[in-house]
Amino acid sequence: YTSIDLSTLRDPNFKSSPSPKPSHRAEKSFIGRWEVCFAICYLAGAVFGAYLTRDLPAEFNDGLITIFSNFLQARADQSLRQTVVFSLGQVIFPLGFLFFLGFCAISLPFYPVTIFFMGLGYGVSLAAAVAEDAAGNLALWKALLIMAPFAIGCALVAIVAAGCSIRLSLQCIRQLQ
Repeated sequence: YTSIDLSTLRDPNFKSSPSPKPSHRAEKSFIGRWEVCFAICYLAGAVFGAYLTRDLPAEFNDGLITIFSNFLQARADQSLRQTVVFSLGQVIFPLGFLFFLGFCAISLPFYPVTIFFMGLGYGVSLAAAVAEDAAGNLALWKALLIMAPFAIGCALVAIVAAGCSIRLSLQCIRQLQ
């Protein structure tokens, strides 16, 4: 056992050592260079997904419109609780994947790819909404009102999660060096 001198706790004239000076670095925030990079990857995926559907065969576009209209009908008939649960189910796999990538030292190329594919899905959904509006079956603003909050919320959560995960992955790399 080690002995600890507690006599200074009884002395009323005891002055502790001065606290170290705070660093002049800015407060840590969730928005950093990695998050900006991932936001660009997400937007690139969304733009690529929107342009990707433009060059598809007509049968594929018709199937995409059918799937999208069925999705919107099901989403409109759900309660708020069901919508939240199903939306969480859609985003839990990519977020779990990003979480486990944080424990891997060689996972750096997978972060932008994961975020890009999440944006790609949103871009395809946006293109299907525009195609559905062009077909006259649904107003575009209704589709965006149903999709946009989920897409924006998931994008922000995924971007911040990827930024935190990549910082953890970089710490793993530093530990291995």
